[in-house]
Amino acid sequence: MRVTLIFLLCFIIYGCQTAAEKQLSSMQNDTKTALSEINACVHKIEINPSYESIAKRYPINWANDPTILQLSDNTVPSDKDIQKIILAFNDMGQCRQLGIKLNKNIMPEIIPISLEAITAEDILTADLVQKKITWGDYNRKRTSLRNDFSAKARVVAAQVGNALAQSHQAEIQHQQEAIKAFSDGFNKGFDNNRTVITNCTGSGITNSVTCISH
Repeated sequence: MRVTLIFLLCFIIYGCQTAAEKQLSSMQNDTKTALSEINACVHKIEINPSYESIAKRYPINWANDPTILQLSDNTVPSDKDIQKIILAFNDMGQCRQLGIKLNKNIMPEIIPISLEAITAEDILTADLVQKKITWGDYNRKRTSLRNDFSAKARVVAAQVGNALAQSHQAEIQHQQEAIKAFSDGFNKGFDNNRTVITNCTGSGITNSVTCISH
């Protein structure tokens, strides 16, 4: 009976899940949804027939690695390429803004490094459009930029995860203390209110009385 009440207290009052666990679960679900939306946005640009020629020069989706040929391309964009680069870049801006919007609700801590990476890619793309760098230079520097962003994002995610873990442990300790206090109080009340039954038997031979309480 006492054990049942303790578990009932856990489920009713605490739900047996900490706020940190709920937040982490929500973040994981929201991240999956966000990635799906962002990938769908980028994919529409990748398969756009208008960008087929420049897609051979660089991976429009920067999550993809450039090929060896793309990395070793020592040519600069043609004027026709430049027009398409600008159009594709503007289209990709919609996906970027979508990513910023979604991340603000999921992990706002990552926004500063996201904006930093976006600015750096803007500058790099401007250099390509102005023919200051080759396609190969662009691909190498863009890949390095992506890897740098990914490394920083992992650090931020780890910091958020550690903070949630600490919050989780603190909540667990609080729950355990609350349950123990409830259990101790219940046990004390149970012992104080327990009905005591005393049975006595007498012996006519020895003129004695024996009593047993239980």
